[in-house]
Amino acid sequence: MHVDCDLADIWQPYDRQARFITTPALYSLLLGGVGSGKSHALSCWVLSRALANPGAEGALLGRTVPEIRTILLPHLMARLDELQQATGVCWLKAYNKGDACLTLINGSKILLRPYNRIAKVRSLTLTFAAADEVAWSEADPDEVWSVFTGRLRGKGPAPGLGFATSPNGLHGIVKRFVEAQRSYADAVKARDLAAIAKWSAYQVTTTSSHG
Repeated sequence: MHVDCDLADIWQPYDRQARFITTPALYSLLLGGVGSGKSHALSCWVLSRALANPGAEGALLGRTVPEIRTILLPHLMARLDELQQATGVCWLKAYNKGDACLTLINGSKILLRPYNRIAKVRSLTLTFAAADEVAWSEADPDEVWSVFTGRLRGKGPAPGLGFATSPNGLHGIVKRFVEAQRSYADAVKARDLAAIAKWSAYQVTTTSSHG
């Protein structure tokens, strides 16, 4: 089955959300104030990657199980419902509540996992993953980054890690992205093509609470 649809028309992200959702970058960060639509954008991002990677396994990661159940899962289900209303097609093939896994009609899977207990993520093999509020996690940010990037070893045409978080100072994963931006700027000035290619894998999108 082939279905043509305009995801932007269906989900209607504003410009900063759209920039985050549609980036081809391997690593992308949406840094936004409270109420800036981060959860909406993150659910759009992970669904976009799931649709772009048929048969692949991905994950939507929250700090805790309650946050997944009360924030991330409802947003994910809302985006799927919007897709169904717009196209007349049920994009969700199965939802296994016990395994916390959604399977789409293209065979891709989205696992729902908490990452404050990082052991629950270590065993996964993923093509794409999206993580919420990484600047406010109790988990060690260097360990979170190491585990997330280490799990990104699945096959697919559009691999990636997406992060959405409110700002909490220049440290952890946010600091890693800022340093990547600076390294990219330095590489452009030096016309270092290898370094440009390396650091262009990172993209940061910022937005305010009133964005």
